[in-house]
Amino acid sequence: MLPLGLALAAVFFAAVVRGYAGFGFSAFVVGSLSLAWPPAQVVPLVLMLEIAAGIHLLPSVWRDVDWRQLGWILAGALIATPFGVELLHRLPADTMRLVISLAILAAALAIATGGTLRGGQGAAQVFGAGLVSGAANGAAGIGGLPLVALFLWNRTSARALRATLAVYFIASDSYALAVAGGRGLVTGSVIEHFVWSLLPLALGVWLGNRRFARSSGRSFRGVAIGLLMLLAGLGVVRALM
Repeated sequence: MLPLGLALAAVFFAAVVRGYAGFGFSAFVVGSLSLAWPPAQVVPLVLMLEIAAGIHLLPSVWRDVDWRQLGWILAGALIATPFGVELLHRLPADTMRLVISLAILAAALAIATGGTLRGGQGAAQVFGAGLVSGAANGAAGIGGLPLVALFLWNRTSARALRATLAVYFIASDSYALAVAGGRGLVTGSVIEHFVWSLLPLALGVWLGNRRFARSSGRSFRGVAIGLLMLLAGLGVVRALM
């Protein structure tokens, strides 16, 4: 079992990444905690923490939200999230660890390629990304990464990326959490870990947001992608063993 102190340290580091780059929190926390805790316990916790992180960032990013893209994304996520939660409820823990780790690795590799997707802001493409994001969010709590890949490919600005993801996380994670609660996945243990994690979460988001305001964020995002790949690789090894 992962010691609570190490779990809180993972939350703090992930929160710094979240405040700075606008994404990566779920992948870091799920990738770290799922090495020792059952995914069915980790994912509801991450959903709760993402909502809290988004609320913390909301006042500073509200005016930069890309509302058109957000609308299509939420439409897709609304449809696909229950299917993802059903996978989380039914699959064995090691199988879910493997799915989570492979999903994180694939998303990180897609982000690292940095190509341009022509027409990537069209309704069909954005709605499709919302479907993938909803399924990934319900099953693994990493619904933001497919959207980051979309936004990087279609040249959405860094500020719009962070702002749109902040609002999306609040809406989609609240929905996914409600569905997960209906399946009995929000337990007393999950709530207890959430309370313990609030302080490192708030401190990390505050620090990361301050650093973003002072820099371009390019070098830090590169480090974040590298760490995502490392966590995903460790998760695959653990699941296969």
